[in-house]
Amino acid sequence: MKSSRQPERKNQKRSKSLVDLCRPVGEISAGFFVHTMTKKPNKPLIAILIQRECSRLISQVKSLEKLVHEVYSEKEYQRLLGIAEKWQELLTNEECKKRLLNALYTFAETYRDQDDYLQEDYYELLFQAGIYRKAHWGHVRECLGSFSDCMNDFGAVLPEYKQKFRRKYGQPSVEEQSRLLKKQLSMMPSRRGIELLEHGLMDENGFVPLGKDRAFEILEEKKRMPKPGKVLDFFRRKT
Repeated sequence: MKSSRQPERKNQKRSKSLVDLCRPVGEISAGFFVHTMTKKPNKPLIAILIQRECSRLISQVKSLEKLVHEVYSEKEYQRLLGIAEKWQELLTNEECKKRLLNALYTFAETYRDQDDYLQEDYYELLFQAGIYRKAHWGHVRECLGSFSDCMNDFGAVLPEYKQKFRRKYGQPSVEEQSRLLKKQLSMMPSRRGIELLEHGLMDENGFVPLGKDRAFEILEEKKRMPKPGKVLDFFRRKT
């Protein structure tokens, strides 16, 4: 059955902004304390678990390419819906996975209808899986800084941390790994909390002396202030 979707969708623009894809893990509280920071996330553990999660995700998406070249199977269609349920439950970046799930549901629908856009929708799914991985890493690096102390120049976690992980957790199930990573991510400060800390509006214990409302007003004022570098570039630009 052919689809009535218009061919213009081939020219739709994809947003590749990684930072905008994710929201803070936690929201700013209504009180004076923004984030207690009594527990710090374990960066090597986060690195190992994110690598495992993203590796599973990419491998699973690549395994779906065969459906592009096969006739419709109700069993495979139901499997796609099952994968979507698992992703909804186990993927740990709540905001980043929305577009990924939308791409999977679109691919499943196109597969069911044997649509002419099946190949294109598969590539979109693969693209969104890559975006999820980059956005996931971008978010934790923005909140926690560099991971160079526990990863080498090629992005691999150092062997000593992998050994510690195996000694402590053995071979945890996918569900257990998801639970561990969600717990670690919940300890990260929100982006707004980081901004307050960087501008001296909050101390390391998460206390905001000026109060939340006034502190946020100051943040917005600072964002609206022109940056000297831009003025300098204007006068130095070539005509």
